[in-house]
Amino acid sequence: MMLLFVSALVGLIAPHNIIFRWAGLLGWGAMAYKGMTLAMEHVHYQTSLFAICEPLYFPEWLPLNQWLPNIFSAPGDCSEVVWSLFDISMPQWLVYIFAAYLIVWGLVVISQFVPAKSQNR
Repeated sequence: MMLLFVSALVGLIAPHNIIFRWAGLLGWGAMAYKGMTLAMEHVHYQTSLFAICEPLYFPEWLPLNQWLPNIFSAPGDCSEVVWSLFDISMPQWLVYIFAAYLIVWGLVVISQFVPAKSQNR
């Protein structure tokens, strides 16, 4: 989600500059795709009987799981559904949200190839 925000900022720096605009658009598409694949992986963890989630391994020079265990340690069962709304779990909602991001992204990319209408009358 944060990288989606950063991609938006890149595009907002100079939206009329083609390099910044396309860098923002490509970042948006890549991050929306990555977010959707991660959400689908978590849905797989929750729905499959044989899915095993691996613990996070941090490098020795940056042991975040030891420095900030409340944030970076991953205790518990990956298949456990902790939160749901309308009987849809959080990872399932995120699949829908990132799919919507990708659909809107596709429409915006297509709109880049449609010539703008002139405002002169």
